[in-house]
Amino acid sequence: MLILGSSGVIGTALTSLLLKEKRPFHTAARFQENLRVESKVIGYCLNTGSIVGLENYSSFLPRVAFFLAGISNPSRVFSSPEEAYSVNFFRTIQILNKLEELDFRTYFISSVEIFPGEKIDYQEHDEPRPLNLYGQLKLRTEEHILNRMTNCTIVRTAWNIASAKSPATMRDPVLQTYLSLTSDNPRMSVDTYFTPIPAEDFSEILVKLADSSAQDRVYHIAGEDFVSRAELADHLLTYSKNKQLKGYHKTFHHCLYPTTGETRGRLNGLASRKILGSVSHSYKDIQAALKIRVEVIDNYLRDSCLTSIQSR
Repeated sequence: MLILGSSGVIGTALTSLLLKEKRPFHTAARFQENLRVESKVIGYCLNTGSIVGLENYSSFLPRVAFFLAGISNPSRVFSSPEEAYSVNFFRTIQILNKLEELDFRTYFISSVEIFPGEKIDYQEHDEPRPLNLYGQLKLRTEEHILNRMTNCTIVRTAWNIASAKSPATMRDPVLQTYLSLTSDNPRMSVDTYFTPIPAEDFSEILVKLADSSAQDRVYHIAGEDFVSRAELADHLLTYSKNKQLKGYHKTFHHCLYPTTGETRGRLNGLASRKILGSVSHSYKDIQAALKIRVEVIDNYLRDSCLTSIQSR
């Protein structure tokens, strides 16, 4: 198995899972500019759409790749549209095409952001209607996969909760909410809902999908419960020992995301019924995952400056 984007929330959990199961895999090194062709190193560059070193897979069949790379922050996509178009669409499909040419079965990780955020249980056949550029670029990549490729599967997900082994500087919804609670006059929406899933659960289902004989082109992997942003903040306040977290003001989604500027959906949920009909899985306790993640962040802040996290 080959992982492109192994340093993110999902990539870290996926790498840990494959190590635990003692399965052979490679993590592709990401280069910012010119690729350095080194012995036994697989590398890719999202600035040029290049990938090298795949000759190391010449004797492996089947060949499986997980494409997790790209700009994952919708706000960064909104503020840097030209860079986002290049990285998250044009260069991405160049690398996907190369993997297809080399007979890889690729799993491209897409997002709930391709939907307009109007219900909590979007299914695979629901009509995409993205509200923001991040979702639009994911959808354009999906269209390329469905129209131009034959050996690539789309896997959409929503919020992934980083594992206990993930660094506390890693971007995930728990850290985002935590940092908001340390700011002046934090506000949390009571009517913005998500279907969060521990990254360990996502990774386990993803690998089971890759091992299965399932042939559909699109799958959803998300949590079985939904939670509001305000409810997530309440859980953090319960589990955290950080006295800086003193509460928040309740508000509504339309107050946080006005009609101008970046637009985000209010109901960001995916239904995973189809994938769970193909593979068996028992979800981990989401409250336990939240508690562990908050403990990781608390411990990090005990020895580090908060601004060092906020700047990443």
